[in-house]
Amino acid sequence: MGARRLIVLAVLVLFAGLVAVPAALAVTTTPPPVLHAAVTVRVEGTSRTVAPRTAVDVPWNATIVDTDGTTIVSTQRNALAALALAANLRGFTYDYNTSYGAPFLTTIGGLTFDPVDYSNGWTYMINGVGYPVLDMGVYDAPIKPGDAIVYAQNPDPSFARGVKLLKVRVTPGVAALPGNPVTIAVVGDDVAKANSSAEATRWGASTIETPAQFAASAGATIHVGSRVYIDGAGSDGANGAITVSDLPRGTYSVWAEMPMDANFSYVRSAPVRINIDAAPRFVAAAITARASAGGARLLAYFRVSKAVTVTLVVLDRAGRKLDTVSRRVTALAAGGLASRTLPSGKFVRAKLVARDAWGRAVATRLVGARLP
Repeated sequence: MGARRLIVLAVLVLFAGLVAVPAALAVTTTPPPVLHAAVTVRVEGTSRTVAPRTAVDVPWNATIVDTDGTTIVSTQRNALAALALAANLRGFTYDYNTSYGAPFLTTIGGLTFDPVDYSNGWTYMINGVGYPVLDMGVYDAPIKPGDAIVYAQNPDPSFARGVKLLKVRVTPGVAALPGNPVTIAVVGDDVAKANSSAEATRWGASTIETPAQFAASAGATIHVGSRVYIDGAGSDGANGAITVSDLPRGTYSVWAEMPMDANFSYVRSAPVRINIDAAPRFVAAAITARASAGGARLLAYFRVSKAVTVTLVVLDRAGRKLDTVSRRVTALAAGGLASRTLPSGKFVRAKLVARDAWGRAVATRLVGARLP
């Protein structure tokens, strides 16, 4: 038992842990600023989300001070410094000790590993790659701009199971019309495999699994706002997806979670926001041409059904874009747009496009006219 625990401990030096007081990070930057790395950090406990996706800017040199005042100076941009910065921004606590040489994370956000069997130990992933590919501690894990770092508790005391990051995919998209079906699929990203050849080269991974190859995670619990669905609870059986068509108008946070099974432990998915609403429409619209100093201009008048951005698009006879001008308007507002001055006598075609904040769009018929 002692030997097994020693092996597990060696693995856990890669990972993270629990706290009780606000963390502090004193940062000393080394010019030039390009040495900084803009990355994101997300922290998922077994029972709850400690921190949603958080953008941080990690310097090359940093003095990292945890909740208990333990201090370590880093000489490269690393995943531990990113966690410390996220803790400052989100107000969660974290703690590590240096009894084993490298910093060993013991707690994050009040959640810790069990020192008896090392269950719920903290693990980390970078761009979907984790242990055993990332066979190093968080202090030794180099990061670069654009990296997405996820810290997660692993409920497997032996760390013999694999780990999958759950992801939700929404069809036909995050903007849906009332009454139309929305399908929410749950897939799992195996962190023992790189998601691209570039990441495989970077970390020395032997296997690549692209996002298109992520396998469905059947039996997941799927949250849609305050609603909770269990994949497989209906008559269709568990297939990794549910379809919902009765969501009222509104915006919903969609995420998934799964309990550990015989092969994998699963990290809660990041939330995806979806919006149910009607598409925009023009209550009234007209485009006219007017002579102007040095040429002519197109003038557009409109009234829309909801808050949108209205764009006047002007094309030449061959379909090449001559001008675009946009204006944000509120629901049921009337408005107008004017193109820049165009050459007199030129034949142009024009239309108005209304697009809401979620990408739903409607366009008027393309009309042609010769400018005065």
